Amino acid sequence: QEWYGVERWFNGSSYMGEFSNGKKNGIGIYTGQDDRKYYGEWKDNCLNGYGMYQINKQKKYYGQFVMNYMHGFGEMIYGNTNSIYLGFWYRNKKEGFGVLFRKNNNKALIGFWKGNKMTGVGKLVVQGQKNVYGFWKDNKIDREILNQEEAYTILEQTSCGNYKVFFDMEYDSLLTYCSIIMNK
Repeated sequence: QEWYGVERWFNGSSYMGEFSNGKKNGIGIYTGQDDRKYYGEWKDNCLNGYGMYQINKQKKYYGQFVMNYMHGFGEMIYGNTNSIYLGFWYRNKKEGFGVLFRKNNNKALIGFWKGNKMTGVGKLVVQGQKNVYGFWKDNKIDREILNQEEAYTILEQTSCGNYKVFFDMEYDSLLTYCSIIMNK
């Protein structure tokens, strides 16, 4: 049994969208009492598939969800710091390859993340300065790599050669790319 309807809670939250077998399934909109909003796909009462989640007025996530988690590829826009993270997520944490662009201080971190922290091969891009390649641990450079070629070699050895396009990006390209995303 499938239908379209509205569900409201006593706290002021609501869901409007598709139902199937008594559960939220399909496309729907959730509006919370605390500025939280979700537009996207649902499966068995869970955020599941692609959607847009507004956590508060300053923080929005566009991307994949699995069982209520930001999980897969997505982008988080942090309006209060004028920053954006574009990359992979695992259970609501930055995990895998990603780019954190900070427009306020003209910096970008490009590389691998684990548990919301840059960990592994990465690159620091600062406007008007030489790029810094290195191994990162807990958001800090642990060992600097001498040059871009050495970073590429490490990427190839770890089967991550597909990410070289981001390693090639300089500050101005990142600024243009991330500005487009932030103006959604």
